[in-house]
Amino acid sequence: MSGKIREGTKMKVSLTLASLVVLFSVTSHALSLERCFSLASRTYGIPIDLLKAIAKTETGFNPYAINYNNNKSYDMGIMQINSYWLPKLNKIGVTQADLFDGCKNIQVGAWILSSNIKQYGFNRKAIGAYNAVSPDKQEIYARKVLSNLSN
Repeated sequence: MSGKIREGTKMKVSLTLASLVVLFSVTSHALSLERCFSLASRTYGIPIDLLKAIAKTETGFNPYAINYNNNKSYDMGIMQINSYWLPKLNKIGVTQADLFDGCKNIQVGAWILSSNIKQYGFNRKAIGAYNAVSPDKQEIYARKVLSNLSN
């Protein structure tokens, strides 16, 4: 009987250790993403909370997300960078694989939003244009982001 108890105890200890490893890696990942948002915010002059609201809206902070669109394009990473950007990004040394690195993806997302802000001003249209082309869809998207900004 004591052999079974020891095996059970070993199993519980192993599971506890595995849980702690996962917890620490998730916590470490969250802390590193926090630094990435902070750097992107400073680099592009965009409020950190706005960048986080976009990431929350796009993927719920999933750096490995990929979504396929009806127009055959696809969106990658935590900020859902559309494949439309790949030719331009490749010219500056950013590859498709780079977009699954949370920090690089956040930097690219901030760069895109910064371009929108330069074009449209710091307003709902700039936020909406991050995700959509049509004014109606831009407004819907901006509302979602702003809702996540206040939550």
